[in-house]
Amino acid sequence: LFVYSLRQENSNKILPLMNKVFLRMSAEDLTTTSTPTTTVHQLNSNHSSTTATLPQYSVPAPQLAGTSKYSQLLSVIEELSKDIRPTYTGRLILPQRPAALACYSSENMFVVSTYQLNGQSTSREGALYIIKDFVISETVPMSGGVFRFEFDNSSEHIYTALTNGSLGVVDLRTLSVSDLPVVEGSMLLSVSIRNGTAVTSDNHGSIHVVDIVSGQTKSFRAHTLPYTGEGCEVWSVAWLDENLLVSGGEDGIMKMWDLRIAEKAVMVCREHSSGIVCLKTEDETSLLSGCYDELIRRFDKRSIARPVNEKNVRYCLYSIFVHGGVYAHCFQLGGGVWAIESDKESDNLLVACMYNGWCLIDAGTFEECESNHQLGSNLLYGASLCKKSRVVASCTFNDYVLSFEKINDF
Repeated sequence: LFVYSLRQENSNKILPLMNKVFLRMSAEDLTTTSTPTTTVHQLNSNHSSTTATLPQYSVPAPQLAGTSKYSQLLSVIEELSKDIRPTYTGRLILPQRPAALACYSSENMFVVSTYQLNGQSTSREGALYIIKDFVISETVPMSGGVFRFEFDNSSEHIYTALTNGSLGVVDLRTLSVSDLPVVEGSMLLSVSIRNGTAVTSDNHGSIHVVDIVSGQTKSFRAHTLPYTGEGCEVWSVAWLDENLLVSGGEDGIMKMWDLRIAEKAVMVCREHSSGIVCLKTEDETSLLSGCYDELIRRFDKRSIARPVNEKNVRYCLYSIFVHGGVYAHCFQLGGGVWAIESDKESDNLLVACMYNGWCLIDAGTFEECESNHQLGSNLLYGASLCKKSRVVASCTFNDYVLSFEKINDF
């Protein structure tokens, strides 16, 4: 369901100008037909439906040459259209709470994962929902809640971090599911795939490196709380290359690990002021981090004495210097930076800012290009952009909703 809406800033420009035009025109200058309405219902089991009434407007009848008032109206509309950025919005209510989201193809196909407590018990359930043309096309039940997932385009598989401690593997060609047991008594929180090897993390401080073919797992303790020494949530982990990976935890520390040597961090960053919840590699040398402190940061291990971009230093709330000579720059987005979507072919980053909605920012300057901050009131955990259709999909955890918005610029 799509409903055309004008943003408030656009309506403020349009209404005064349109009033001037219509005040100068008499009723007989425009010929219109009646405006019947069509009611569109979107139903979902166990949840209320979304209903919208869409007027079927007809365009004014063709006018003879020389009807200046009609031409004047068309000229005004044409001029206004140069400044209007329309947004098409749609809502889809899911059966379970959405936790992660990603665009799979250029044809308006998205994958959403869900994570929800099962009734009165402490167990969690979840599924993958495949969305095509803005409706649920397929539902893939999983053995636990799906905290996060990642595509492996080379094999057409999805790898999921499950709350039962297993790595769920979904074949997109057949939608068959298999589980790779990783750890007992813990929830997996993150997953990253590279060359047939998965690295995943859990809520008790450990990182697990899993051979996807053999299922062999190598685990080590990575993050602990400073005062108790207990393992804490390792919210995110990502490959940097075939040997190097990076992790971020509830302890507010980012660590880099070289798997060729003993399980000891080769580089440590202690400058995040709270839990690190998202790590995203842009390329072999550039790394993005998201944090509960509402900052998005870019790190470059090649730079030892200066920020990545001098222009962005003025946006930093404080200087970021990482042990080992790594400098970074940062920008505050007004909400915990839970997920970051980057594309090597794009000049923008799409950020899910939890309590501040989604934000499309310039990859170079971190300045905002497009946004919807209102969605943050229901805890936004995921946002993804379909470039071909220019549709941003986002999911909000508290109200079970998947939202779609069409933007013009990105």
